[in-house]
Amino acid sequence: MTLPLKLIAILLILVSSNINGQVLSTDQRAFLDQYSVDLSGSELLDGFEQIKAEIADKRFVLIGEFNHGSREVFLLRNKLIAYLNDSCSFDVLLFESGIGELIDPDFNKDILSPKQMTYGLLGGWRTKEFEQLMELIKERKLSMAGFDVQRSGRSFERTLDGIAETSNIDTILFYSLEDRFGQLKSLLSNRRVSYHDSIRLKANELIADYDQLYAALLEVEAMTSVKKFLLALKTVQNRIRFLTYMLDFKEGNDWNKRWAARDSLMAENVIWLAENIYPNQKIIVIGHNFHISKHNGKEEVMGEFLLRKYPNQMYSIGVYAKSGSYLGNYGDENKMTAAAAAEQLDIKHIIEALNVEVSYLHIPKQLTIGAEWLYQKIVTNDTFVDLSNSNSVNLSKHFDGLLLLQNVSIPEK
Repeated sequence: MTLPLKLIAILLILVSSNINGQVLSTDQRAFLDQYSVDLSGSELLDGFEQIKAEIADKRFVLIGEFNHGSREVFLLRNKLIAYLNDSCSFDVLLFESGIGELIDPDFNKDILSPKQMTYGLLGGWRTKEFEQLMELIKERKLSMAGFDVQRSGRSFERTLDGIAETSNIDTILFYSLEDRFGQLKSLLSNRRVSYHDSIRLKANELIADYDQLYAALLEVEAMTSVKKFLLALKTVQNRIRFLTYMLDFKEGNDWNKRWAARDSLMAENVIWLAENIYPNQKIIVIGHNFHISKHNGKEEVMGEFLLRKYPNQMYSIGVYAKSGSYLGNYGDENKMTAAAAAEQLDIKHIIEALNVEVSYLHIPKQLTIGAEWLYQKIVTNDTFVDLSNSNSVNLSKHFDGLLLLQNVSIPEK
């Protein structure tokens, strides 16, 4: 039986692309050889020079992570942050953590230990690797702040106490507010607790009390630190907005609206910080790939909102890994899954083909031979993509560059 020529051609392509288990085409491998930069070992600083070439004229660099619990991602990012501070004068770090929770660590970094400074960060970041980053912040006197509308600790109470001591604010105005906020946050986030009138009444009462505190803060005539005062005001405003959208979510159970509200408010916080607290300074934004992405397609994400405000001033770096283990959001250890079958191109196939510990890849603005995979959907498991449980992204739409690691492990607590 004679096979049609078209079928023969297809079979030859399939066979040639899988010789010795190889998934990538010759053109794809040639593209990686030419454009990827080895960041392993002694090549690290030389490789960072390539990143510098892309971000030197930017005001914002957004650095992601495919989860919140990978040691090698944290360590690599620490080195990149140090380099960007040295070479390009980036001196502000904004974290995916609450604004109020990072006021105390920033203002008291001279007297707090690196470990104590991590207490305001989200739980997965309270690690030895982040202590190293806090030490860097202390040594270089870098500024740090949170941008998340969600609370990530309890240190805001100390900030309010300090403001009360230097103003005429009666502590009764904020006594128990943060305790009540924590209790209500748990109720609003608990899927097993249905919406009912008592939750609505509690939320509206707490919102009214935060409104009263906000009004009292506005009456303060003078503060030792205007910056701290403004951050406190913004935190109270964040508390009110969080309660408002979470109450709305509890009633309507619209997950997309809830996530869009959070990311839009995070973007608003970044913009507010950039314009009011750190004007004319260069800023590094640290968060999950989902949030720092310039595009999603199914959800409205923070990076997309920021791109509208700063279309030519930001550079977003997505981070992925091939194998190993990481900690989930609840401290559970997870094993990286195997790469997808050869018929589906997986980011892990790309990382395996690179065959170096860490690589950087700038995503070209124009389609280049061998780079087609950057402009099409590619599998990206072991990470949150959207509420539809998608496992693939168009990398050229999401990011400007990529950091790709062969292996990751759980952070050191």
